[in-house]
Amino acid sequence: MLGETYWGSGGAGVLFYHQGKVLLILRSDDVEQPGTWGIPGGAVNEAYVDSDDPEESTDLGVFYDTALKEAKEELGELPNNLEIIDQAIFEDQNFKYVTFLADVPDLTDWFIAINWESDAFGWFDPKHLPKPLHFGMRTLIDAFPQ
Repeated sequence: MLGETYWGSGGAGVLFYHQGKVLLILRSDDVEQPGTWGIPGGAVNEAYVDSDDPEESTDLGVFYDTALKEAKEELGELPNNLEIIDQAIFEDQNFKYVTFLADVPDLTDWFIAINWESDAFGWFDPKHLPKPLHFGMRTLIDAFPQ
């Protein structure tokens, strides 16, 4: 991902995991990187990411809050039984993206309702992902155990 153009200086997202599969969304023509498969996520408040306070700029709380807010906006109400089991932090110069891996043990109560930012969604085996992938997915899948 080095050398890619980023939107803003920080972002966060959620990679949902269920019984060996990951949830990906197909980005619509109305967003950056249209027609690519990725995860729900979005920009973190610029003032927070650019803070001169080292504790504030490294605290993952705002990244966590942003990740869940964006996932809810893009997928509808999230399941109550999800559990954050890991995180991956990507940094490149002045950009930071935090992805939270969320295990969803039971899908029966989760009705996924994608918004305008996506055209489709699906659960995929990490070894057989759809193409084309959003450039951020290139290193993300390798960051988490299969």
